Amino acid sequence: MTGLLPLLIALPIALSLILLCVGCDRMRRPLVLFGVLAVIAGSLAVAWPGLPADAVRLCVPQEIVDRVMLVVEAAISLYLLWVSFRSRRWLIAVLVLAQAGLLLPLELGGHVHAVSTRPLFVDQFSVIMTLIIGVIGGLICLYALDYMKEFHESHHPEMPDGRRSFFAILFLFLGAMFGIVYSNNLLWLYFFWEITTLCSFWLIG
Repeated sequence: MTGLLPLLIALPIALSLILLCVGCDRMRRPLVLFGVLAVIAGSLAVAWPGLPADAVRLCVPQEIVDRVMLVVEAAISLYLLWVSFRSRRWLIAVLVLAQAGLLLPLELGGHVHAVSTRPLFVDQFSVIMTLIIGVIGGLICLYALDYMKEFHESHHPEMPDGRRSFFAILFLFLGAMFGIVYSNNLLWLYFFWEITTLCSFWLIG
């Protein structure tokens, strides 16, 4: 069970990248089914009594993960700037720049950070949230397979098929939601919250 929490975060995110490259429904369906079964099984395993304490250890040093998160956050900020300039939403650009102006000096200014010995943590509340995200979220992904197929093939064949990005976003959303639930670090919580916000923006679009 060691590394179960990081795996529950990383697996849906990795699967979202794979699904982004899969345009064939015949290949997409078994991938989504595998992802749903893995997420539900992992969620049930986290909820199982007697989960060992070492299940929250990371196999990668936290400093490396922090730097990767900072790079991804910078990429998200650049993307949001591009979207705001393209749509002429100047307030969004100002808020993104203000956020970067507050965050970067703290991250790169040489300040000493309080380092949590357990960047990921599970308690009774996070177990409940895990079951909601894993079981309900997984069933939503499963239901969306036939729903999106019927939507594009029967109701709106004139629309471009968006299933590739749709399922990629759904699994990215699941992974980020697990990250929010398990984060025992404000910077990590903020990072995963940004990912879910971006996924919501894409899904609404």
